[in-house]
Amino acid sequence: MSCADDDEFPPHLVDRLAKNFAPGEALMRQGDETMDLFILLEGEVDVFMRESDESDARQIDTLGSGDMAGEMAQFDGLPRSADVIAKTATRALSFGTEDFHMLFQLHPRWSRKLLQTRRAPRTAPPPSGKH
Repeated sequence: MSCADDDEFPPHLVDRLAKNFAPGEALMRQGDETMDLFILLEGEVDVFMRESDESDARQIDTLGSGDMAGEMAQFDGLPRSADVIAKTATRALSFGTEDFHMLFQLHPRWSRKLLQTRRAPRTAPPPSGKH
């Protein structure tokens, strides 16, 4: 899901919530029980999914500046359904549960968009590459 460019975060919020990720570094791993939602400020990340612990991960998406990752955990509380790996140097805002509620209050338009675009977890597409 992409966040509108005309919405800006206050600098103090960015200072508090921003995290940097080097290429190849994981924002989250499939099966993790973390709850953070990430809003990408800079860079790109690849999203990979495995059908089982033994299967090869398949790339299912690439996300960039303005996109969100990890929002499903805020709704369903289930372990992560995919790996999200920095493709390039990436800077992202990391919202824990309390921060997520603050996001809803600060940006109600994003809240509506997030709820409208929420969909069931993806299934891995046919093989096209390995991670």
